[in-house]
Amino acid sequence: MTFWFFVTGLVEKSDSIAYDLLCQQRLLSELHPGAATEIVAREVRREHYPQPVTPWADYLARGVRPGPDDVVIYHYGDGWDDFEDHAQTLDCRRRIWRWHNNTPPWFFMDQADWVANTLRGYHGVLRALQRGGWLFATNSRFSSRQLQVLACGELQQCVVHPASLLLDDGAAPVPRAPPAHGPLKLLFVGRLMPHKSHGHVVDLAGMLARRLGRDVEVHLAGRAPNAEYPAYLDALAAARSGVTLTLHGEVDDAGLRALYGTCHVFVCLSQHEGFGLPVYEAMRQGLPVMAALTSAFDELLAGHPLCLPGSDLSVFAERLAQLVGDPALQQAVQRHQHGVLQQYSAHTLREQLAAMLAGGTPLAGTATEQPLRYHFDRSFDPDRQCVTRDDLQIFERLAPRAPAPARRVLQVGRWQYLEPTEFSAPRPRRIEPDLSWAFDAADDLRPGDCLFAGPHLLLPPGLYRVQLGFDAELPAGGAAAVLEADCLAAGHHLMRRQAIEVPPHGTRRAGQIEFYAELPHDIGRQTVEFRCHAPQGWPPGLRFWFKWLGLLPIQL
Repeated sequence: MTFWFFVTGLVEKSDSIAYDLLCQQRLLSELHPGAATEIVAREVRREHYPQPVTPWADYLARGVRPGPDDVVIYHYGDGWDDFEDHAQTLDCRRRIWRWHNNTPPWFFMDQADWVANTLRGYHGVLRALQRGGWLFATNSRFSSRQLQVLACGELQQCVVHPASLLLDDGAAPVPRAPPAHGPLKLLFVGRLMPHKSHGHVVDLAGMLARRLGRDVEVHLAGRAPNAEYPAYLDALAAARSGVTLTLHGEVDDAGLRALYGTCHVFVCLSQHEGFGLPVYEAMRQGLPVMAALTSAFDELLAGHPLCLPGSDLSVFAERLAQLVGDPALQQAVQRHQHGVLQQYSAHTLREQLAAMLAGGTPLAGTATEQPLRYHFDRSFDPDRQCVTRDDLQIFERLAPRAPAPARRVLQVGRWQYLEPTEFSAPRPRRIEPDLSWAFDAADDLRPGDCLFAGPHLLLPPGLYRVQLGFDAELPAGGAAAVLEADCLAAGHHLMRRQAIEVPPHGTRRAGQIEFYAELPHDIGRQTVEFRCHAPQGWPPGLRFWFKWLGLLPIQL
């Protein structure tokens, strides 16, 4: 038996989906010592994830697929159409859709791209529900309820809590109480997104500084999607007397442990969490935790002395000020957090994973392995914390539309020539003044790593003539360097693999390859993608500039 993990990207330095996948891989290997594991990712940054990972293009080219005894676990983000279509063709023991929940669209109304992403995420789940054949593994009962609201009926599901690198940190955590004197340090860990309510933490710090008559430091760790939100938080903190704000950005494991070790209270006022992993990591490190009882926290943290309903920050500030000088409250927090951690442990996760492999339990009705037919009727959420199908329709109409970028295409007769800007790359790229993309040894490309991919053109079946233009420089006196270009239809049908050979000229020279690729009529009109990679790792001394791609229909 092999456990196959599929994930869109292993890219970010601190990524909860990546941590969950890697911990599941470890725990499932412990549960089934004789089983093998495979990780397949559309994109991977080797400097952050040195584990054996197969790039998607290599998986397709290799031709090895999950078999009847194997288990496929898909860690879903906001959609990967190519894999989801491919998964329907797999004959395997079980297909598991790992859902970490999607943020509701109403938090992002001023950001067209974010609204589009979250709507796409929900529609991907709806499509999977219609297709059937998936066991859904959600991260909490709250996410299970969200899934049921979307499904409008029965579905096969189980709850598996997300895993953390701090899950097995030895003995029980040593409880810590906030100091009676000196600056009070508040910590929150999470992406700088509107629904995470970082600004409320800063406001809370200002109220607390006035009540206690002492300085309050706010430490925020997490990646910012743009420069505007950090600037807003900086301005907010500057206007609060006694408050100092430090934005740590994206931190690695060592940096995260250091923050948990030096701060005094973890404060999460997020308005929507499918699980809220950093809260439990903070508890594991002995930090007292304050949280707003919304979404998943409403059930997971109910009864915690510092976890309160409502949105009145003065109530939160009063309770936090009480914590500083009240040993009885400190002990009550410690007792409750000890009880919470008994429910979030490696032992619990092993039991949940074992139940997942056994097929889970139905959310309503009886268990079934048969695909279920779902009709698109109205779904209802009385607490208004879950997204309904009506919500999706409303926000599709109300949300601002991001303008479609104009393609940079040069038409010469029947030839179409596309610039590098029509392609994407899984790593930061250097763009030269002539718009070419530069690659060299400094990019630390490993075997199979993708240089660039695109342009994702929707093409009719037929035979196409392809040209790829580049410049290359390779030291004289050595062997020729070889890169490879793949032409893929629908993300997985390999139309053609073509070698790009670079002679050792010693100077930068222009080069071009030409080949033919056929899009079969039996698969119909499909999105076509070109990918370039270094099959044996980056050739020593090679510098490569991607300049253009030309496409000519020969026979349609």
